[in-house]
Amino acid sequence: MKILYWNLRGIGNHPTQNALSEFIRTHSPEILCIAEPFVAVGSISSSFWRSLGMRLVGTNDRALALPNLWIFCKLSLAPWVRVLASSDQQVSLQVMFDSVNCFLTVVYASTSVAGRRCLWEDITEFKGHFVTGPWLVVGDFNAVLGAHEKKGGAPVCRHSCEEFQAMSDVCELVHVDTKGAEFTWVRRNGLRGNVELRLDRSLVNLEWLDAWDNFDCCTLPRICSDHHPLLISFSKAYGDHHSLFRFRKMWLEHKDFLSFVKDCWCSISAHGCPLTVLQHKLRVLRKALRSWNWEVFGDVHHRVKLDLDALAEIQNDIVASGGSDEKFAKETELQANLNDSLRLQEILWKEKARLRWLSDGDRNTQYFHAMCRARRHRSSITLLQNNDEVIDDPLLIQSHIIDYYADLFAHHTDYLDNGLVSSIIPSLVTEAENSTLILIPSDEEIWTAVKSMDIDSAPGPDGFNGHFYISCWEIVGADVIAAVQYFFYHGQLSASFNSGLIILIPKIKQFAFGNGETHPPTDQVAPSAVVVELGNTQSGTVTSTSSTAAATTSSIQFPPGPLLFEKEIGGHRYLYPSFIEEEECPTCLEGEHDCI
Repeated sequence: MKILYWNLRGIGNHPTQNALSEFIRTHSPEILCIAEPFVAVGSISSSFWRSLGMRLVGTNDRALALPNLWIFCKLSLAPWVRVLASSDQQVSLQVMFDSVNCFLTVVYASTSVAGRRCLWEDITEFKGHFVTGPWLVVGDFNAVLGAHEKKGGAPVCRHSCEEFQAMSDVCELVHVDTKGAEFTWVRRNGLRGNVELRLDRSLVNLEWLDAWDNFDCCTLPRICSDHHPLLISFSKAYGDHHSLFRFRKMWLEHKDFLSFVKDCWCSISAHGCPLTVLQHKLRVLRKALRSWNWEVFGDVHHRVKLDLDALAEIQNDIVASGGSDEKFAKETELQANLNDSLRLQEILWKEKARLRWLSDGDRNTQYFHAMCRARRHRSSITLLQNNDEVIDDPLLIQSHIIDYYADLFAHHTDYLDNGLVSSIIPSLVTEAENSTLILIPSDEEIWTAVKSMDIDSAPGPDGFNGHFYISCWEIVGADVIAAVQYFFYHGQLSASFNSGLIILIPKIKQFAFGNGETHPPTDQVAPSAVVVELGNTQSGTVTSTSSTAAATTSSIQFPPGPLLFEKEIGGHRYLYPSFIEEEECPTCLEGEHDCI
């Protein structure tokens, strides 16, 4: 399913009509939204819309003035589209997409702060009266969230940014990252007078993110207008989805967890070297924990719903037929069950959201849910440019990435070791230091290394993180120590232990935020690299007291010094990542990701 929004600045000319026709033929949107047509609806021939397979379903209400917001839909979708509300700056509809009842608000906002306040009130009122499911708000808002969404010109208006954000918070809307052009509106007036803004965007509620597994908002090439068109694509999951095993912190809250792990671990019979034994035991335990989790916890979110229904039922029974000691005791028990389920749900969402800056006392399950869904959306790859070809099919994207890295990490016979590197790079580690470094680590050293792991970091492919090893050390510690010491004795590691996760982090040319008021999107603060996690956490990281002699403050992976540096431009203070480069980076896979 697709929605096309374009502030085209006049449709009564052939170049704009030709560009619009090309966009529709190429992307085949179900909904077409046009802002600032500059003409009456009837001035465009009906045969033009029929040739595009589109039908007018609504316009905004500007009293005596011409409507400047037109909404069209495919002929086949027309019976499932209904206009619910319309004002001078928005049109809100109810649409049935793929058997999902959705709500759509299309916006063309006023250019004045005072005028937009009426729009914020209209959107808030529509949310309270009509929205009961997935909701998408898209359009030209003529407002930004902060200085990082503007380039050039005068500083942004603080009150405008705050009111825009306040409307989003009240309506519980998430600002969706737009892929493609960083700024959607451009005013070209020479190098000094060039101004760019992110005026066009899409916002969604949590129900929308839950309803559509694949969701994407991207810009199309800017032509015949000073605005980029927006293309919103969404669909349900394709193919079979197999969730990976992940150790959950909420399991530690169960009184029988450690005894279950101990019984399972001790009952496993394994033969071979210590590395093989540890690998086999982890594999068996992983399968057992999957079954145990479903039997004991089940679906945590469904469990919360069942506990809520049970509590409401007993409380209604007390009101209707009167209370008794037995009913009061039952109510107290159900309240305790609900509190326990809510606590487990909070732990689960907080773990999935991976928010490190929140304290242990913070509790907002809905916020964790929103952050988790937003992070999942940002991490998805929906478009990939391979030279001049743009790939948008999920299966083709998957195949292209696999083929690229399979070739990258393959052995190439044309690369031969001629000893040049070893002869040029000086040896900084003395024989005495090297002898200390390669000593077989003691049990205490291994345990110290395990405790130093970040327990909240993402686990390796096996799904076991630091929480598991530290909490279950008395059970699994002996096998982990034997495996690590075996590795130091023989210098061999099985392929499965050396497997890892490849994380693609796109290069961002630059970003800035001023006045300390706003923060850049989280996916723009990561170093430009392909992070390859070699080895699972069970291998540990064994360090000795002399290891600092071989280490330096500089690293070959990341540049030394702070990740952000300050720069003053035009009287405003900005922060930039220290790894940003000035030159334009190519947009193919090979150019957008570095390798370590």
